[in-house]
Amino acid sequence: MYAATAQWIEHKAGARDCQFGQFDTSDITEKAAMTTSETETPRTEFSKYIRFRRPFNKNPPEVICWLNRIDMESDGDRNYRINAYATNVTQAGFIAHIDTWGDSLLNGAAMCFIAFPAGKKHVASGTISTTDIRPWHDPRSKNSGRVMYPKPFDRKPTVLVALHAFDMAGNADLRVRVDIDDVSEEGFRW
Repeated sequence: MYAATAQWIEHKAGARDCQFGQFDTSDITEKAAMTTSETETPRTEFSKYIRFRRPFNKNPPEVICWLNRIDMESDGDRNYRINAYATNVTQAGFIAHIDTWGDSLLNGAAMCFIAFPAGKKHVASGTISTTDIRPWHDPRSKNSGRVMYPKPFDRKPTVLVALHAFDMAGNADLRVRVDIDDVSEEGFRW
């Protein structure tokens, strides 16, 4: 590792409106967790039901996920493909997923999540993707776009951005960075 960067978030102890957690593929304890059959076919989908410490009132919360551990095989014949996401979100919990596909071989991975009340005042979330600005089959080493918030903030907000998925060629070292700048009350550039 030549360099590394991580992001963090502070949360008031005992606060009840947001919940944080993690899902790691090593949490799956079933026999042969990394393979799907006796033929040792690599497993491509990992999921686990996450129950919130306290159920959310009224509506299912928003859940955002990002990767915080990745262990994948690399060589010229394998690509790096991974996606961390949430489905079946209810007031009580959700299903956390870490998947790969195609020729990728996942030895293990982990994702963090934040769940917060849907419609929470002064909070916005969303997804940005290179496919927002170009087709999938036109790979580039640098990609950039602009995000406009659904509703402007009263003052410049703090923005957290982190990777939850990527699909990259495996014929070289994996190097990826996501940055933001030009943050304003209306949006930001990624």
